[in-house]
Amino acid sequence: MNLESVTSRYVSGLEDELRAAIPQPANTPEPLTPFYAMLRYHLGWIDEKGNPQGNGGGKRVRPILCLLACEAAGGNYRQALPLAVAIELLHNFTLIHDDIQDKSEERRHHPTVWKIWGEGQGINAGDGMHALAILTLLKLAERNVEPSLVVEANVRLNQTMVSLVEGQFLDLSFEQRMDVTLDQYMSMIERKTAVLIGCAAELGAYVGSADRDAAAKYGQFGRGMGIAFQIQDDILGIWGNTKDTGKPTGDDILQRKKTLPFLYGLQAAAGETKSRLVDAYSAKSVSDEQVREVKDILTDLGAKEYAEEQAKVHYEEALRRLEEAKPQGKAGQDLRLLASALLGRTR
Repeated sequence: MNLESVTSRYVSGLEDELRAAIPQPANTPEPLTPFYAMLRYHLGWIDEKGNPQGNGGGKRVRPILCLLACEAAGGNYRQALPLAVAIELLHNFTLIHDDIQDKSEERRHHPTVWKIWGEGQGINAGDGMHALAILTLLKLAERNVEPSLVVEANVRLNQTMVSLVEGQFLDLSFEQRMDVTLDQYMSMIERKTAVLIGCAAELGAYVGSADRDAAAKYGQFGRGMGIAFQIQDDILGIWGNTKDTGKPTGDDILQRKKTLPFLYGLQAAAGETKSRLVDAYSAKSVSDEQVREVKDILTDLGAKEYAEEQAKVHYEEALRRLEEAKPQGKAGQDLRLLASALLGRTR
């Protein structure tokens, strides 16, 4: 079961709502047209010259999860579309800024926003995406969502934003340390990745049911799935195929990212083997030869198998939480399929 088969029935409505959230050229003063073009470019709708292109803006996992949770909790997913779009815009805000902080020159096989327009304009693009996310969220009131629920969703989404920034702070701080523990890493990815996925499921279910207890269970499902999702990313960052990921094989090693497989390997290694790992990650830059060497060491130490097992543990815990929420109908079935597809993905 692939991701597209689960998400296809939501994509059209989601994309229409997403496009409506970004000011279009016809409604934009001429000097500001290039600003919104940066946002449309990042979302995969146009190329860097402004020419239309197919949607290359990512998997839309978080907003689709939000809509599925809304429907599985007994609601009409169309009512939650402004929320789903707000979540997607917030996610893309973090991606634009992360690319600047990580000096990433490509995303989804295309140059990143900052690489084309510069760091300063990249920051502006991310900030604009953030502001549009909050404005879009407030459109829930136009879908007959209770005002008190809209306020709660706004508070919850902004709390999530704080957690995301905390996670990014921790991630950046880890770059200069060789004493990061596995527990510290798990705490970081819960904030940086899992919390927004959890928020998507929780708030989607809350809009669909107005039941806080049920929504909380969906949130626990989303957070567990988010951790498994990030660990799968960690695996692909070292052992993934370039044609699938759009990044060089071993890119996380090249970037000296202290992901779960590396930290496990560092903990498991000893003597000269450990020294080689430390030397590679302490250097100003990592050579292609060192990338291959570190990858081979981690493979020999069983780091890939360890990470796969951890992803499976969190995936199974997420499914247990989902069953407690008692999801309904086809959307409930599709939530299970979505979790399975994400764990088995290659990109």
